[in-house]
Amino acid sequence: TVPIRFVGGRELRVNADADRPPPGSSWLKVGFLDEGGRPIAGFSPEEADTIRGDSVAHRASWRGRWEVSSLSGRPVRLAFRFVNTRLYSFTVR
Repeated sequence: TVPIRFVGGRELRVNADADRPPPGSSWLKVGFLDEGGRPIAGFSPEEADTIRGDSVAHRASWRGRWEVSSLSGRPVRLAFRFVNTRLYSFTVR
């Protein structure tokens, strides 16, 4: 994404359909990058847990950790990586 700055919020929620046929072929990962596009340690796309299924509120996590409040107020970019998935929206709340 373009750089964004969120204030407050503890978790990143994603509205996505990662349950497309054939079974098991859909997945989504999301990570945080700094303003220059470099991965943020602890929140990188490589550390992201795989999201599967169809939900308007998947909770993103990184190695089981979902709390993103430490990034509040910083300019960040989101990097979405997915296969056979429909991505609709995201929010920090």
